[in-house]
Amino acid sequence: IIAIVISLLIAVSLWLYVKETDATLVEKEFSNIEVVIINAPENFNVTANNVSITLVGTNSQLIDVDPSEIKVVVDASVIDKEGKYERFPDITIVGNSGVELKDKAVTVTLVSKERK
Repeated sequence: IIAIVISLLIAVSLWLYVKETDATLVEKEFSNIEVVIINAPENFNVTANNVSITLVGTNSQLIDVDPSEIKVVVDASVIDKEGKYERFPDITIVGNSGVELKDKAVTVTLVSKERK
């Protein structure tokens, strides 16, 4: 019976080790993430819809990601005309490192404040 208990403990330990050290990359999508616009021209109303983003990392990295800690920021300082623009945002995940953003552009719309 001691051999069975020892075998079971070894098997469980090995399973936990493999589970925690699994380096297989997976993707996880997070929806309805707010986009923050910075450096927008003052004479424009600037909008961007909430976005879905896909992060790439290991299971152990992605399991701890809280959607409220994902910050999506678009710098609009280089936009100076009305229209819709595709911009690649800066993504920050508070308290998490090692995950990557799968390429995702954000559509930013500028409308003149003088337009009615």
